[in-house]
Amino acid sequence: LHSMNDLETTVIEEIRKCATSIDGQTLIDAETRLLDDGLLTSLELLELVVGLESRLSIAIPLEFLSSKNFATVGTICTMLEPIKSET
Repeated sequence: LHSMNDLETTVIEEIRKCATSIDGQTLIDAETRLLDDGLLTSLELLELVVGLESRLSIAIPLEFLSSKNFATVGTICTMLEPIKSET
């Protein structure tokens, strides 16, 4: 089973793949506001969902796709934990 830190690292890596506004110097941590600060566009958000689903071998239910769940790395991890434990 992955720890939250592994999951956090995975989420951050996937965000870095999708977000064109982020470069190697951009600090991303559990509290970074992804949507409010404009780090992810709506299209990049969809890419992130697909990337996370593929990488974690999960399906994120449609009702989980809210700006609240994708506000920060921390909220994404909190949303993913129960989904991951089902697999």
